[in-house]
Amino acid sequence: MSPALMTESASDRPFNRKQAIQARAIQTESEAILSRNSHLLNQPIFCSFHEGTLILQGRVRSYHSKQIAQTIVANVAGVVQVVNQIEVDDSRKSLD
Repeated sequence: MSPALMTESASDRPFNRKQAIQARAIQTESEAILSRNSHLLNQPIFCSFHEGTLILQGRVRSYHSKQIAQTIVANVAGVVQVVNQIEVDDSRKSLD
């Protein structure tokens, strides 16, 4: 491997690590926001983040809850796009 290639590879590492740290912070912040929302209590939603796209996964009791989740994370700093893969399971609706 030429020194130029080694230098490029070595200089890429901190950038990739920085991206990974930022992605984890955005994912953590998004999950925290979701877990604090009163409309989404006891409806676990998980996030993953890659290159500006936040992916939501989990199950909720209504389409309304699914939309709330998408809306409240759309404004998290660093999120360019939200992909909502949350499934609606209305058989889990509570009686309250």
